[in-house]
Amino acid sequence: MVTATCIAIPAHIHNQINNLDYCKLSKSTTNDYNDIKIQSSIADLNTIPKKPMRPLTAYHIFFQIEREFIIQNIDGEDADKSIHDNKVLLDDVPDRYKVVKLMP
Repeated sequence: MVTATCIAIPAHIHNQINNLDYCKLSKSTTNDYNDIKIQSSIADLNTIPKKPMRPLTAYHIFFQIEREFIIQNIDGEDADKSIHDNKVLLDDVPDRYKVVKLMP
């Protein structure tokens, strides 16, 4: 029998799963408690919270502002005017970007 291990599931749960007799699962036995315990352990692994986002680096902040500067200063019309609805002029940006509308 070939067994494969999964990094996301702890070894003790793998052993419990590998030792299950699937013929007995349909019958009511004393292993029902263990079966429920295994199923709840697997369900807990699926509900692991996501990591919080990392703070933006100085380069990413610069890149976002520079991108808006380029988009708003190129010739031609915007395909969708509503993209600028929530943007405002900010006071705490370098002089070059004083005329660029940014997200607050």
